Amino acid sequence: MIGFVRKQGHHVAARAFTSTGMPMPSCAPWPLGYIRIPVRAGQCTPWFPAAEDRVMTMQEIAERLCEIQGDRTPYLASFTLIARAAGLSRETVYVAARGEMGDHAQRRIGEVLRRLDACELRFERHGNYWREVEPPPVEGLPRQRCLAKERDFTPWAPCERCQCRDWTPVVLIDKAHGYVCRRCIPADQLPAFGARLRKP
Repeated sequence: MIGFVRKQGHHVAARAFTSTGMPMPSCAPWPLGYIRIPVRAGQCTPWFPAAEDRVMTMQEIAERLCEIQGDRTPYLASFTLIARAAGLSRETVYVAARGEMGDHAQRRIGEVLRRLDACELRFERHGNYWREVEPPPVEGLPRQRCLAKERDFTPWAPCERCQCRDWTPVVLIDKAHGYVCRRCIPADQLPAFGARLRKP
């Protein structure tokens, strides 16, 4: 069985990914930020100490940048915003999306992507400008339904289904303002819920 290890605070959580006991094929999608470790079938997956200085590989960075470019991540980001947060040029990030980068660019871009994955960094639009935002710790925030009305919504609170903390502002079927989880209800599925996008 294959296990995954992902950094969570000062620890790394490992969990079994397959249930058949067969190794995952090398062509299968590999979650970025995870480390491959062998775990015997039927065993409880243990905890492992975190590697504080682990750097995302060039392949991981390229794959994640392609996901961001294709809007396949639960958070909003762009190459321009990532370049600004990393202190690099936009051209460097575009080249990194092809898997070509130096050690310095690899560390800087990898750190920004790691913070995005861990919900330690987000980009918010205010008028015509985007700014970096550090979400508050998840501890103490209530879990909320993947579709919530504005009066019941808590900013940055996790979704009760997927634990995602990224929300899309929408107009619901009864014309009330609300929010939906970006991971559970992508924008192309909003019509099925009688909702439409609205400006925050």
